[in-house]
Amino acid sequence: MEGRFARLRARVLAYLLAAGAVGAAVGLRAALDPLLGASAPLMLLLLAPTLAALYGGIGPGLFATLLAAPLGTWWFVPPYESLLPPTPAEWVRVTLFVAMGSLISAVVHARSRALAGLRASEQRYALAASAAHNAIWDWDLRTDALAWSDGVHEVFGHDPGSVPPTITWWYEHIHPDDRTRVVGGIHAVVDRRP
Repeated sequence: MEGRFARLRARVLAYLLAAGAVGAAVGLRAALDPLLGASAPLMLLLLAPTLAALYGGIGPGLFATLLAAPLGTWWFVPPYESLLPPTPAEWVRVTLFVAMGSLISAVVHARSRALAGLRASEQRYALAASAAHNAIWDWDLRTDALAWSDGVHEVFGHDPGSVPPTITWWYEHIHPDDRTRVVGGIHAVVDRRP
């Protein structure tokens, strides 16, 4: 029950943030009105769905879009103080605003979900690597820089502070009798040779 309440509270806060973002965007646009006048009346209001989707997801982003469109029309589209666009050109402008706000909301939401999935995957991977005491390393082929898991130090017994993050150091610590074969095997894989 408490988990459901926490989720509901988070959703309500996300929608309140969306409304606040619309208010802030309208305020910013109003402050810039002496400079902008009637040109680009709704463009700055796209900040609201961007922030709302970033924080709360697609729902709050769409809510901010649908709230900002009539408020922007009311405040910044002549003849002012009307929720509906007065001309066909303004209808097109508002429709494009809603389309852009919706697209921004969808893209920001998809990006946020992808990043959350990536973080979760990285956490699972790190946990599995740690539990298995695996020696995992990542080699940047362009710079020859290495990054390694703690397992590399546990498996090979090297003090983490004494190992430089380069492939050359590792090559030098392969037994001389095996070095040519091992380095050749590594490069065969890297160069995709049989």
